[in-house]
Amino acid sequence: MAAYWVARSKINDAVEYKKYTDRVPGILKKFGGKVLARGGRFKILEGPEKFQRFVVIEFPSLEQAVACHDSPEYREAAAFRRLVEHLRERSDVQNIDLMELAGFCRNCLSRWYREAAEERGLDLTDPQAREIVYGMRYDEWKSRHQT
Repeated sequence: MAAYWVARSKINDAVEYKKYTDRVPGILKKFGGKVLARGGRFKILEGPEKFQRFVVIEFPSLEQAVACHDSPEYREAAAFRRLVEHLRERSDVQNIDLMELAGFCRNCLSRWYREAAEERGLDLTDPQAREIVYGMRYDEWKSRHQT
């Protein structure tokens, strides 16, 4: 019996959201997932209006839907999306604080992102990777947020 994911999204950065959504179709396909509805016009009739996009995905079974959600590939994509969003929201936390407390900073994350892209045969420079993580050019972020 078919099972469904109903996803709702609040898009803070369309470019970053697209990077996440570019990865997901391949993961869904691996588990037999098929997007039935994505985006389009909608009206929220009840409840808070905090989401801007809704997606309905069909899977052949509940087991495959859960397996997809719990898969390392999907968890990685979701975790990266959440981490970058959190670091962008917490611009008050300086890189040196992250490095001292967690052993990594935004620049480390940028470098890991670039290295992962290279492993997949994708060309990505350090400045491009930093812009993905910081949400803006690095020099601009430093002038706005670095103390």
